[in-house]
Amino acid sequence: MKLFLKSFFFAGLFVVTNIQTAFAQPIEVAISEEGTHESINCQQYLILTDSNADNGNYEENESFEATLCFTSIEGDIAQVQILPTNPATGNVWDIDGNSSLFIYEGTGTSGTLLGEFNSESDPEGVFFTTDVACLTFVFISGSSSSGEGFLAEIKCLEDHQPFDIVVAAIDPTEYSSQDFDGLNSADSVLTICYQDSISFQTILNFPLSDATGNGYEQSLESTNIIWSWGDGSTDQGLGLDVNGHVYEPFGGFLLTITAIDQMGRQEVVRINVLVAPRPIFTGLLFKDTLCIGDTTQLTGGILLQDTVGVVRNTGAINIYLDSTDSLALPDVPGGQVTTYSTGINISNFANDPVITDPGDFVEICLNMEHSYLGDLEAWLTCPNGQTAALFQGYGGAGVYPGNGFGGGGTFLGAAIDSDDLPDSMGVGFDYCFSDDLATLGTMAFELSEGNTVPASTGNAMISGTYLPEEEFLSSFLGCPVNGPWTLNVTDNLGSDNGFIYSWNIEFSSDFYIDTVYYSPTIVNAYWEENDDIVINNDTIVTVVPSFPGNNGFTFIVEDSFGCIHDTTFNVYVRPSLNINDDLACDLTHTLTPTNENDATWTVISTPSENSTVEWDFISGATANITVNEYGLYTFFIKESEEYCGYEDSATIDFRPDPKVLPLISDTTLCIGASIFLDAGPQDANSGNFDITWISSTAGVINTEDYSITVDETGIYSVIIAGHCGVAGDTTDVIAITIEFEGNTICGLQSAASANVAPQGTGFWSAAENISFTNANQTGTQISSSDFGTYPITYTDYRCIDDGVTRDVTFVEQPEVQVVPANPDFCADKQSLILSAIVSGSHNGSYTWSINGTPELGDNDSLFFPPDYFTPLEDYVIRVTVRDFYNVCQLATGDANFTGRQCEYNIPNVVTPNADGKNDKFEIEYIHLFPGTKLRVYDRWGKTVFEQADYDKYQASTGGWDPTDVNSGTYFFELLIPYAETIETGYIQVLKDGSGD
Repeated sequence: MKLFLKSFFFAGLFVVTNIQTAFAQPIEVAISEEGTHESINCQQYLILTDSNADNGNYEENESFEATLCFTSIEGDIAQVQILPTNPATGNVWDIDGNSSLFIYEGTGTSGTLLGEFNSESDPEGVFFTTDVACLTFVFISGSSSSGEGFLAEIKCLEDHQPFDIVVAAIDPTEYSSQDFDGLNSADSVLTICYQDSISFQTILNFPLSDATGNGYEQSLESTNIIWSWGDGSTDQGLGLDVNGHVYEPFGGFLLTITAIDQMGRQEVVRINVLVAPRPIFTGLLFKDTLCIGDTTQLTGGILLQDTVGVVRNTGAINIYLDSTDSLALPDVPGGQVTTYSTGINISNFANDPVITDPGDFVEICLNMEHSYLGDLEAWLTCPNGQTAALFQGYGGAGVYPGNGFGGGGTFLGAAIDSDDLPDSMGVGFDYCFSDDLATLGTMAFELSEGNTVPASTGNAMISGTYLPEEEFLSSFLGCPVNGPWTLNVTDNLGSDNGFIYSWNIEFSSDFYIDTVYYSPTIVNAYWEENDDIVINNDTIVTVVPSFPGNNGFTFIVEDSFGCIHDTTFNVYVRPSLNINDDLACDLTHTLTPTNENDATWTVISTPSENSTVEWDFISGATANITVNEYGLYTFFIKESEEYCGYEDSATIDFRPDPKVLPLISDTTLCIGASIFLDAGPQDANSGNFDITWISSTAGVINTEDYSITVDETGIYSVIIAGHCGVAGDTTDVIAITIEFEGNTICGLQSAASANVAPQGTGFWSAAENISFTNANQTGTQISSSDFGTYPITYTDYRCIDDGVTRDVTFVEQPEVQVVPANPDFCADKQSLILSAIVSGSHNGSYTWSINGTPELGDNDSLFFPPDYFTPLEDYVIRVTVRDFYNVCQLATGDANFTGRQCEYNIPNVVTPNADGKNDKFEIEYIHLFPGTKLRVYDRWGKTVFEQADYDKYQASTGGWDPTDVNSGTYFFELLIPYAETIETGYIQVLKDGSGD
């Protein structure tokens, strides 16, 4: 966006009085200070309060006098204001009826008494103006009197200060093809394009703000800026220096920008906004209806500096006679009557017309709100001073001549009637007044008829056009139109307030208004690029539209404002003839072609040579057809060549209704039985049917076959669905099942349990050697008198011939013995054979172990050779066998023995000569005979050696050493308890050199 700072200086044009201003820090005086107090300029105002002697309140029997002056009051007006108590604003007005505040003009009490005031006589406070420089205030409180007191503001109202206003426009580029030139400073003209959003910025300069300490402060933030766009719309706001607008219609508009400072000084800028009018797109010739693939020519473009079929248009700047001045109607405390005025200075009518005939003055309209119609009277003053009353709501004789109708508490608009929000603005209603356009009587008449509506907290006069209290024609007869027209509103009572937001006047359209006309020239024209343009010869383009229906081609024009305008021309392509493939039922169908014109039908194919088609035309080519066979029929349609000769074909699939033969009635199946369920045959062309068999227990069980075989309990349903309908049937099948297991048990008793579904009663049966504890129950104990395998049968009474039989095998517990069980043999000389003897059920295998260690072999006997077993070691030889069915406990048999040595060798000669050979009496193998005892005797029977546990002795010493005996023959006695024997004999002891 480009910001153009081409700007203008505008002097102040007119002033509307406003009593508010901005001040420096005020001088605050308590009346108990007495004396004279001065402000040297109007910038610093004065505040006078009560004594505040009693903790913020005044006291009884007070009497104080104070004078307040402005030293530079000349040419200014002083204002005194005391507002009702409001903690939010700091206002205080609380003086009871026993006390009074007296105000005099001048210094002391010799001047004119302006009034005696207290809160009971003047509950709305005190408000008046004066042109004297000093005011004297006297406060006297009575006995037993007290209150918060008062706070009075004394200000002076000053002359307004002119200021400068500069307006800059911001570049609108959305619809413009060239650079934006900004404002034309010579003519105050701005050119923009249709629908452009244009923005402005106002730059305010206040050269006199607070000048030399005597001026008042001015700022953007305290300046109300009003944007009257010239099209009847208005924006305003404090500090609203940047604003934008879109002009909906094209044309010329007088934009009026009014800046009003806080004292009411107005500066005005007027700008002629020229919105480029849209060109007139006429005379473009083309064929507007085509067939698919056809071509046509569109004529347009620039030829010899003129446009073919495009004419430039003209716009005008019209002057709207309205005022966007807002006019406050505040409360007037103290009951002082106040008149508020605002005006429009009209100078745009040519030849200075005068009001002479009915309709010359059309109407005046106000947008306003006020919370008490009974306060107000309003009238309009024309340029030569003639007046006409709009309404006189005041109940007595007011400022305007004559008595009013007494509007009382009726609202105008949706006013806010709240003491807590005294300055809040409500919603304005439009009230118009006209001699000729009125649809309502005078406001006095409509009030008497009760013609009001609820609004905010009260009832308001309805919005509309009323007759004025005084006729406009007779009141304004001879009045000039050009000049100042002033709206006057008088507030006659000191309560309630309101606001006039805007107002306007309308005169006869016969009065000639000075109007600025403008007409931008066309500088370029062309067709927008489009793939359907096949030939582009500037003024003539040839197009082949791509799609059925409207095909848009856009013609673009640029004007001298740099604005781009376009229009789209639609070339209509007739959609092709169309008939869709479809499905049909009941051998009937409606053929409904779209976009057909004068078309004829042909039957292309049928299901068979016997097929027939009957036609019943409804409208055009739309027809009801009836056929005699199900199947596929193909139809061809072609429209007349007079149109586009379109053609199409469609295949109609005539489908039959599904049907189901009744399924077999509910039935019961015995063990192992099944049943065949058949849905039955279908009509021709039923290949697209969906068939579903459903079981209540298993869900969907088949989706392909028209018949099934079932052997399980359940509710069986078949559903056949096609395009033309659904058929189905259901049957209930009870299939009896008996389940129990055969058994192989060790012993002669077995438990048995039959599971029967659905539940029923039955019985058990078997051979004579078999008995049952509960033969008629599904659970029983089975006993047999013999071992072996026997058939057991359970039969349900519902199917007496279809019992279920299972084998039960009763197995004898095996037993085994090892022979011999306690063998006694010489391990060093004899072999051992052990045999297993088995009784009961046996699988023929044997497992042997020696002292827990498995032995190889699977025979019923074991052979052990001599010296296999170790003497003196204990042995357990075990054999283990199983029953044939492996259901019984393992059977074991044992052989238990200790290895026994039988051989020992006793020497008969000992040669104790220390040669290490046969030096001692050593018995071979004696260590294997525990507890052996040896005695040796000489020839005279004397014991020469005796030793118990000789086996151990010999093991530790090597045996008896006869070194200490003489050579000779000795007798020995050897007790061998282990062998249960006593050995005796002679020992020859030979020593070296011995002869015997």
